[in-house]
Parts: sequence; structure tokens; C-alpha cells
Amino acid sequence: MQGAERRRFRASYLKLLEGWGFDSSSPQGAVLKGWVESRFGLIPTYHHAPLERFPSPAWVGYLEQKFSSRFHNNSIQAQIDLLYEYCQWSIRRFGYPARDYVRLWRGVNHDDPQMVVAGSLRSGECVVRLNNLVSFTTSRERADEFGDWILEAQVPAVKLLFYPGLLAKAPLAGESEVLALGGNYRVRASYA
Repeated sequence: MQGAERRRFRASYLKLLEGWGFDSSSPQGAVLKGWVESRFGLIPTYHHAPLERFPSPAWVGYLEQKFSSRFHNNSIQAQIDLLYEYCQWSIRRFGYPARDYVRLWRGVNHDDPQMVVAGSLRSGECVVRLNNLVSFTTSRERADEFGDWILEAQVPAVKLLFYPGLLAKAPLAGESEVLALGGNYRVRASYA
């Protein structure tokens, strides 16, 4: 292979979104969760395992993936900053998907006691603590594919990092996936 250039991996926000689409606990997911942690102060609650006490093996694994040099070239944090700013500009400019709050759904598999902060899923309304970055969908039917319990939330538009239609060729378009900042949400819960 004389004369052939050795191509170096360049991290990009598109590769991070693609990795998140396959597995939110991937190294790409750790980088995105780390960005939310650094910009908004929201600590992740899950990455392969619950992130409870620090230090723990779960935290060490998360930190190793978050700081992997593979994804920290090409100004990746600035790229995610620009994605967030573009998303927010687009919402303000065009009012899509909504100017104030967006009704979104998420499928979950069980009544996780760590997730429910107040109330219970069975009561129909409760407060849940979601990871610092979380996937929702714009379609209730689609959320049904991801769990037995469907959570319906009114998500503030300022918490959106990505929504379907934001980019022309987006890796998360197939599932109408929305990426939003997590934290505590008051939700309506229904059993699928």
C-alpha cells in the first residue's frame, strides 16, 4: 500500500448520535452523557449499571468510556454545543416541534423503584427520575415497542438536544427519536 494515506478516526456528533441509537450505554453514549454533565450539571444515573455510589466499578467504567481519547478529538464538545444551539435556534425560529412544551413518550419495562421518585406507575401519575440524557419518541405506538409501561411527559423545548427532522440525514430518524435532558419528570403512566 505505497502512497496510501493512513486515515485517522475523527469523532463527530453524527457518530455519537449513531452510537447512541445502537446503545445508550455505549462509549458514544458516555460522551453525550458527559457533555450534559459538564454543561448542565445533571449527573447520570445509569450507564451499563446504576451509577450510585462513587467510586464504584460502574462509575469507573462510565468515566473510562466518557474520557476515551477516541472520541475527544476534533473538538467534539464544541460540536455537541453547536448541535444543541442549532436545535434551540430551530425551535425558536420555526416553532417545531413546539415552542414551549413537547408531548413525548417513553417505554419502560418495569416499575423500577430507583426511577420512581413520587407515586407509582400503577397510580397513573408519578414523578420519575430519568437519566441525564434520555430518549423519547414522538409516537405513543413507537414507545409501546420499548416497554410494557408507557410514560407520557410534557418536555420543555429548552431541554431538547435533538428531534426528528432537525437534520437532513439523521441517524435516529427511524424511531422518531428525541434526545432530551433528563432529571425529574411528572409523567402519566399507562400499561401497554
